[in-house]
Amino acid sequence: GSMQGPVSHNVFANDGPMAIGIGREADEDLPKIGPFQIAAADFADDRVLPAFSHTAAQKSLDLANGSYRRNFQEANPKKTVVLIYDPTGVVRYQDGDLRYTRSDIQGDFGFTLGDTPIKLVDSFRYRGVHFNKQGDFQATADTVFRASTGKMWSVLGKIRSLFVIPFGFALALYRALVQG
Repeated sequence: GSMQGPVSHNVFANDGPMAIGIGREADEDLPKIGPFQIAAADFADDRVLPAFSHTAAQKSLDLANGSYRRNFQEANPKKTVVLIYDPTGVVRYQDGDLRYTRSDIQGDFGFTLGDTPIKLVDSFRYRGVHFNKQGDFQATADTVFRASTGKMWSVLGKIRSLFVIPFGFALALYRALVQG
């Protein structure tokens, strides 16, 4: 179990996850969730920038970095990583490299945050979830579900505190909101 103070509870309850705008929302090469194109998603102080091309990924990094600077913030290049999922198998890099190559295009390529090169990774853990460049996302989705269910018991506590209702009904409402 864990203890959450009022500030950390608000981060989890009010600040995430949410889709945000960075100036790429009209681009055609973004993933869609229902009718929405997702250019960036935030959870607390973390940001995910999905992209389907090198150019789109670098553009997202540049726009996000510009947004931070306009708000007197700074992205941490040591904590910023790029993970490339390539089902075609043409992208080649080793964990920790700053550049990658492609078997279908000559040259080498890298990403930057401002002037700082960004490290390429084979995998990383985020909130207990393991992501990898092989795209083993079903296991990841199962892990996310288990992790979020465990962390979301505070939602059940909130549901119970709002109404004087039987625990069984509160649990059913929690399951519909969190697991449904």
